[in-house]
Amino acid sequence: MMTPRLRSVGAKVRRAAQDHTLFFKARRRAAGTLYAQLAVVAQTVRLSPIDRRSDLSVGFADHRDSGLDRRCSNEALGRLVAAFNAAEADVGVSCPLDLQVRGVWAEWLELHYQELRSCLRAGDLGRLRSILENVHRDPLSSGSGGTIDDLKGWPLRDPAYRAVWSRYRNLLAEVRPDWSDVESAVVGNPHGIWIGDRLVQVDTFRYAHHATTLLGRLRSEAEGVSILEIGAGMGGQAIQFLQLGDAIVSHYTIVDLPEVGCLSAYCLMGAIGEDRVQLFGEHPDRAAAAVSVLPHWRIADTPDNSVDLVFNAYSFSEMDGTSAEHYLRETERICRRYFFHVNHETRFRYHQPDGTTSVNRIGSEMVPDQSRFALVERASRRFVRNELRQNKAFEYLYERRP
Repeated sequence: MMTPRLRSVGAKVRRAAQDHTLFFKARRRAAGTLYAQLAVVAQTVRLSPIDRRSDLSVGFADHRDSGLDRRCSNEALGRLVAAFNAAEADVGVSCPLDLQVRGVWAEWLELHYQELRSCLRAGDLGRLRSILENVHRDPLSSGSGGTIDDLKGWPLRDPAYRAVWSRYRNLLAEVRPDWSDVESAVVGNPHGIWIGDRLVQVDTFRYAHHATTLLGRLRSEAEGVSILEIGAGMGGQAIQFLQLGDAIVSHYTIVDLPEVGCLSAYCLMGAIGEDRVQLFGEHPDRAAAAVSVLPHWRIADTPDNSVDLVFNAYSFSEMDGTSAEHYLRETERICRRYFFHVNHETRFRYHQPDGTTSVNRIGSEMVPDQSRFALVERASRRFVRNELRQNKAFEYLYERRP
């Protein structure tokens, strides 16, 4: 019998051939894998003896039966089902053509999200729980902030993880020397390295770095800060903003594809509490809500000049160019202080089933109206895995002009 992994690889190859991207992806994957294996040898030599001996056994173990994993109630799962079905009923009414899913994410939804969609539509809470309680190690979380890619069994997996974990930690320590308050929420069976009584996953350092530097700019606000994130994946960035800036962040809004929004909502409910997360279709006056998770087209509901920070990491350059342009115009409308994004410079072209071609917008093309926004900082991305080094990417911070 064919294993799930082989079926997944076969589906990816067939889809890439259909999109005319098979050669491009194979070449990029081969180059990235070769570079990563060479780089990790050099990086491991430079690690301190303590980092070289970091124990991965506890952090990489299955947390579901250990009592460490935070689980959501059946009531919370029912809310996820209701929100997803409300979004599906709304998409044909409210979603503009520019925000219809095409390109990279159309492929990922087709390849990885079919089972999640099925149980959400059917209201099957048992199957939904099974998926979400192991979501970090499920293929559907790849590209959304899940940790499955770190579990791949190539020979240098453990030294590679130690090398990138140590490098990311050092980058965070440059802006947050005392990072004892930084931890990963143990929701959905993630893995990382245990430090004392807390789990710290690799990308948590990246999320904490962004939160630390951007909250530093926002602390001058006399009143609560409002943040909107476009494409939150598993919600890791939102969790760090809320944990590290709880005193100043009054509300956090996530707009994302309904399927991915289900993942971030689940992780957030487990991390900060079910009552603090408001889902699409629920009453807007939930007294304790700190986060709203909405379908991506509902960004249109955000009032003008109402958001202190609009944040995006990597999804602008992974969506169709018309969608990225739509979000840029919405950002200009709703952002009253800062617009931060980090995106790559790799051009994608996908041949759609209807005969059209989907082309993305690279990061350097995501420039807001310069009469209203000034570029504060542009820098090469600091956090990058070895296998992705060939994909150039930059961080951009814009500030709204007075």
